[in-house]
Amino acid sequence: MSAIFLEKISEGKIGGASPPLSANAKRFDSAYVAGGSAGLQIVDIRNPDSPRNIDSVETPGEAPGVYQLYNLLIVADGSRGLQLIDNNQPRSLSIVASFNTPGETRNVYSLASTVYAAGLGFGLGVFDVIDRSRLITNGHFLINPDQ
Repeated sequence: MSAIFLEKISEGKIGGASPPLSANAKRFDSAYVAGGSAGLQIVDIRNPDSPRNIDSVETPGEAPGVYQLYNLLIVADGSRGLQLIDNNQPRSLSIVASFNTPGETRNVYSLASTVYAAGLGFGLGVFDVIDRSRLITNGHFLINPDQ
């Protein structure tokens, strides 16, 4: 992703988002940007010098992070945990499932079907993606006693 693209997002020229942002998930000609209170933003990046907002998904919390797992977007959604968004039709996204975490979810990463969520109040949570519409926890929450 170009520095110009990220600068335009940071300045609020795309999606009205304000930092912190996560724009690590992309698909072909689109980027998926976790834009805090602006929710998930879908941005056309075919011309990186002139990105444009295509659509957005309003999430119930404040989205600081997003990760793409195949055709599934997993959004860290602050105090509202994790949101799973079906990405089969990138111009028509919707939340298909949610999972509440015991704290504020700040970041998310996935390896195969295992999802790792980091947050305030619970440290690291480990989840498994089930049939693309559900997350289950395998009971692993590494609690930070200082938080």
